[in-house]
Amino acid sequence: GTGLAIKNDTSGSNNNWSHITNTATSSASNLVFTTGLATALTLAHSGKATFAADTSATSEVLTLKGTHATGDVSLYFNQTTTRRTYINYENSTGNFVFASEYGGVKFMTGTNGTETEKMVIQADGDVGIGVTNPVNKLQVGGKIYSSTDIQANAELRGATLRLPEGGNGSDISEPVGFIDINVNGTVYVIPYYTRDEYVTKTYT
Repeated sequence: GTGLAIKNDTSGSNNNWSHITNTATSSASNLVFTTGLATALTLAHSGKATFAADTSATSEVLTLKGTHATGDVSLYFNQTTTRRTYINYENSTGNFVFASEYGGVKFMTGTNGTETEKMVIQADGDVGIGVTNPVNKLQVGGKIYSSTDIQANAELRGATLRLPEGGNGSDISEPVGFIDINVNGTVYVIPYYTRDEYVTKTYT
């Protein structure tokens, strides 16, 4: 195709040249920007843009830079004139903002079209890990491990609760019910079990 070659003022090898080339193939013409000896940017006839960079060493492939030292820097994702999502550095707080304006946010892993959802933050704020449609503020499909305390201001419930005891564990089946006892205005809640459901363990 045809193009434009630009040379800097330094004498030497072909690295001093930059090129803008139209790689026309019938109606499918691309615009290619070459710096030195490598293609840096390709604008396809379909409107898609491809950036390329030498990443053999640590380098930035794409940098968004504001012209003001204290301004926000943003990247918008639009469908025609409607903004759907944006990424923003918020200068006033120092926060990185990822905003989905018409839905939630999904985190996926995988390769070559095999990506599957691993975590989701829904539009209502419910978070699912290993759960695609959470109905609680945090819902996990799998085991949760904590190296320190797990605290709750309300009930901690489950079919089986496992608590540490002497380096081992003790299983507590879900109680049949609870007994409320009022002692001088303080209510104590005591779970109770049937004989068949009560579980005891002896550790040595």
